[in-house]
Amino acid sequence: MKFSLVANLLKKVTSGNKMHAVLLSDSAITFLFKLISSIISFFLLAFITKSLGAELSGYYFLFIATLLFLNSISSLGMNNILVKLIAVNFDSSKQSSIFLILLRYILVSSFLVSVVLILYNFILSFGFFSGGAIGDYLALLAIVLPAYSLKLFFSSYYQAKNKVFLSMLSFGLGYQTLLFLFLVAFEPASVSDVLVLFVLSVYLILFFNFVNFLRDSNIVNVKQDFRETFSMSFPLLVSQVVSQMSIFIVQFILAEYSSPTELSYFSVCQRISILLSFLIIAINRVISPMFAKVCESENHAELQSLIVFSNRLLFIFSFPLFTFIVIFGESILGLFGPQFVDAYPTLLVILSAQFFASLIGTMNFLLQMSGYQKQFSLSVIYCSILSFFLAVFLIPNFGLSGAALTTFVSVTSVSLVSCFVVFKKLKVNPFKVY
Repeated sequence: MKFSLVANLLKKVTSGNKMHAVLLSDSAITFLFKLISSIISFFLLAFITKSLGAELSGYYFLFIATLLFLNSISSLGMNNILVKLIAVNFDSSKQSSIFLILLRYILVSSFLVSVVLILYNFILSFGFFSGGAIGDYLALLAIVLPAYSLKLFFSSYYQAKNKVFLSMLSFGLGYQTLLFLFLVAFEPASVSDVLVLFVLSVYLILFFNFVNFLRDSNIVNVKQDFRETFSMSFPLLVSQVVSQMSIFIVQFILAEYSSPTELSYFSVCQRISILLSFLIIAINRVISPMFAKVCESENHAELQSLIVFSNRLLFIFSFPLFTFIVIFGESILGLFGPQFVDAYPTLLVILSAQFFASLIGTMNFLLQMSGYQKQFSLSVIYCSILSFFLAVFLIPNFGLSGAALTTFVSVTSVSLVSCFVVFKKLKVNPFKVY
């Protein structure tokens, strides 16, 4: 009886719209894989924090934050451009060829960033913590960066081709599963041991992606001018770099003016809060190509319909999870170690920001798919500048609480500005649910 009620409800929600039905079914599949990936990631982080302790695990979190920042540079902003190009090109051979051309750009860019890391290691070789420095792991950063950037690019390629499992495997599910198995098998005793296994996991997933791509792809000659492609991707590159820089700066200032223990608290709270992004990531991986196609046809009614349907899904699934984490937050934090329970107030602040952003997060991707990359880039820049000044003032004075408040402003402001731009430029209501 209950299953029939659910089926009737889903049928009513989709209202016979084929695009809605595809969005619902494919998002559900992506959500499932993302849920599995996040569960693995949760136990992975718990294993690391318990093995290394709150202080040493801060080095691991800072390494990952630095890697994400460097990836925002080496990716050249082409991940979402790839999704857009493939979504409007139905020839599978041309899709593979376009991907391969852009992949070469990413490979060259990531290699150059790695070379710069090695040549100018003194830029990063200053102490973040007493008795240690990120410069100690600079070689590993340089080694893993190209593989990490290419891995994420494969994820975008499979996203555009609606290959959900391969996209999620390339995004995080694959390397996190391998890393967790390696950690359990080898029981590393130091940060370096954990990072070496991290690098190995990333390269193994990248190798799998290349083998799978070469086996299934048929390459043809296509023209994809670098200047034209880069002119589209440059605004996204700027927004990615600025956005990741604002995140990195919060962690950097917190590490400078506080302690590695508080950095661990902050990082764990961030990762728990990101659980709310389950559905937004799932929906984005399905809806981004749809946005590109609908905007290409200039069908405003269909675009508004997609926004309404995605907003319904986001609220229905995000609110129960938000409530669950609020109620059981202290118990969840305790799984990382008894001392992490002290970070519960920080968790509430970051969680609230993530909940708000999860409700309207598709607007960020809509701007990128509809040709308004520059407007999105500018909004990210302005909000990041605001976050920077907040971080400089709040974190040295209020420590962990200041970092949480800065994160709240940073996350919510970008989403709000994106909604405003969507309303003004695309003439649709980003908040509409009925």
